Amino acid sequence: LQIHRFLHSVLKVSICICMVSLIGVLVAFVVLRSSLGIPSPTGLLCEHRSSPALGIGAKRPLFNWVVPHLTSCLGPNHEQHSYQLQVATETTFVAPLWDSQRIISNDAQHSPSEALQLFPGRSYYWRVKTWSISASNTCESSWSPAAKFTTALWSGLVNQTKAIWSRKDRSRYTLFRKDVMLGKPVASATAHVTAAQSGSYEKLLGAYRLYIDGETVGIGPGRGEVYVKDKAHTMYDTIDVTKFLQVQQAGKKVSLALQCFHADGGDDAKVLLEIQVSFHDGSEIVISTDESWLTFDATDLFNPASQSIGPGYMSPQENIIGSAFPGQASWTTDPPVQSEAAWQLAVERIPFTSLKPKPTLPIAFTTGLSPTALDKLSDNHYFFDFGEEMMGGIRMELPPPVPAGLFMQLTLSEELVSAGTKQVLYPMRTKNHYRHVWTTGAGSSSKAMALESHEYMNFRYGELKISKASQPLDQAATCSKVDEEGIASIRCGGRKGHVISSISFASYGTPSGSCNAEKGGTIRSNETCHAKNSQEVVEKMCLHKESCIIKASNDVFGNDPCHKTVKALAVKAVCVEDSIVAKTDIAASRGKGKAGSSTQVDEHDSALLNFTLGGWKVQYPWVESDSHFESSDAMLNRVWKLCRDTLRITSLDTSTDSNTRERLPYEADSAITGASRYVFQREFMWQRHSSAHNFLNPTWPTEWRQFMPLMAFADYMQTGDTSLFETFYPLLYNSTQAHCMSSKNSNLVDFSEANNNCPRSCEDGKSDCRDNIDWPQDTR
Repeated sequence: LQIHRFLHSVLKVSICICMVSLIGVLVAFVVLRSSLGIPSPTGLLCEHRSSPALGIGAKRPLFNWVVPHLTSCLGPNHEQHSYQLQVATETTFVAPLWDSQRIISNDAQHSPSEALQLFPGRSYYWRVKTWSISASNTCESSWSPAAKFTTALWSGLVNQTKAIWSRKDRSRYTLFRKDVMLGKPVASATAHVTAAQSGSYEKLLGAYRLYIDGETVGIGPGRGEVYVKDKAHTMYDTIDVTKFLQVQQAGKKVSLALQCFHADGGDDAKVLLEIQVSFHDGSEIVISTDESWLTFDATDLFNPASQSIGPGYMSPQENIIGSAFPGQASWTTDPPVQSEAAWQLAVERIPFTSLKPKPTLPIAFTTGLSPTALDKLSDNHYFFDFGEEMMGGIRMELPPPVPAGLFMQLTLSEELVSAGTKQVLYPMRTKNHYRHVWTTGAGSSSKAMALESHEYMNFRYGELKISKASQPLDQAATCSKVDEEGIASIRCGGRKGHVISSISFASYGTPSGSCNAEKGGTIRSNETCHAKNSQEVVEKMCLHKESCIIKASNDVFGNDPCHKTVKALAVKAVCVEDSIVAKTDIAASRGKGKAGSSTQVDEHDSALLNFTLGGWKVQYPWVESDSHFESSDAMLNRVWKLCRDTLRITSLDTSTDSNTRERLPYEADSAITGASRYVFQREFMWQRHSSAHNFLNPTWPTEWRQFMPLMAFADYMQTGDTSLFETFYPLLYNSTQAHCMSSKNSNLVDFSEANNNCPRSCEDGKSDCRDNIDWPQDTR
């Protein structure tokens, strides 16, 4: 009763809110393609997930569907009269595991009784048919196509499954290999996989990458559903790997591989995999990680630089050394050779204390992408364009023989310096620095070489410059960190003729980490205390100079990012030879003018390297047929495409416009993005997972808290499910801030000391709330 009263109050509030959103206007024009004219139910969902619905935690899951339009029924105003469901272990439904029989109801959803006995970690199929009634007759649909769902590990992992990592101390990038023999035809196979997350606010995606016979089948695990600073939690992905194992021939080994990243490679670093395999003869086996797996410390291979990608997305620059890869032609498929210097047995790590199935679909990983354009601009200088924005990385394949000592500088960006040019904007206007220097390494190779990014970036365009210089582009990094009121000194190490070409990191606030390379050399900004103009201020004071000094003070940065807190300033800069830096001002580097090149090209050597350049991308699964819009207005059609592509291309597992730009999911953003996604996709766990993550990791603006009950209400209106309210009721009620209304101040929310019922601190006790004042200081 309490929840329903709350829902009623939220409905009244939501009616009063007018969201000026063209997407909201377009909702009326959406045509949900429900296979009109085909007499069978469509849009089948299991626990609000489309087929294949993976990691189902409910032992009696909720099934729902879209009622079909039956052309055989006479007269208008058809409605569902009754329905029947079946669940089976195979798609033929010759011997159903469970049959609801015909149920008289107009509900388009059903949760089975205890008569349906499901088992953990198994795959099942379900189907439904309906009867509709009109004014004159009753009509029966055909059975829907079978939809698949896979249950979670309700009983936990099997005993032999262990969390493992490299024997090497502080192994940040670690490769894992295991060959297994199946021996007979596979009926179904399900992988449950995860790795310890690291990095600021779980923005990184590649804690693990799973390969089967050289093919990437999964990446993740992404964001969870608890407080992100609670390292005890981990969510695992459930992935259907049947098609990868069914192609195996009897007597042939299956090559399993994992490629993992952890920010520091310390005691918290670990990975876990369990694959449950069912054979056609009814037998089963479990393949899992343990100490028999071989590991390779690939930290030197990826050669992560200390500089970070950007102010909102912290990830090491991957300066890959090709010759440091394991000796096999392909480490994901060729048998590894155990040795002290290379592959070693894994070690068991402390088990994950809390493993939960991730409710969202596994992230889709697409390989083999080719650029739509690859143009040679000059000797060993190339421009490429993938045709549209993507979250992903680059792969370069080098045929034998591979020359020694070549350096390949890759610069990626979302934008060009100006339209029609073939020069990428670096750094991007979002302050992201996507520049990596890969090398073939010492000694030529008679074998082919493949170099590939591990973590994802947001880009469309890129430039590749190849050089034989012993120090590529003759660049060096410098770093300074000082306490508040101290002076940060940025110098190019006394190198004559060198100037500061770019600022790779700047944060005035409470940045963590150290400039000391022996201590990891990694500095990160603190999302709760970081001056947003840090990068801009430092760039204005330092770019194109041999040295600069900046005082760490509120006066210099124009604001206090966190009151009553001792702050610091951390800056990282890149220096290059003055002769290869175009003398452009900061406005030009942001696309307001024509920015020059900051790299050196060897103009005397032609075709230093033969290569094939491609890419890979990640995104949340998208069903194109779920929605469609078409009008006679070209502008409306373009707006629809822009909105659709923004969600389709830049969505991972929470409501951020890619984790590389958005620092973390904000409640207001989640509410609007969720409302838009409801229009485009018939799958509701993405929005629910985003909401739960927001509820457990609320942001600092006091105004944003009021969006929380609206997000839960939107979920209820779409699904009819009150579980978000049941789980988070106290938090959602407090987020209305109704208890903060002051009768002395026209019933407005009042955080003043006079209103003792509402202190300034947030209800979660984990962060301080502050009012979100977006207009400039001088106009308040």
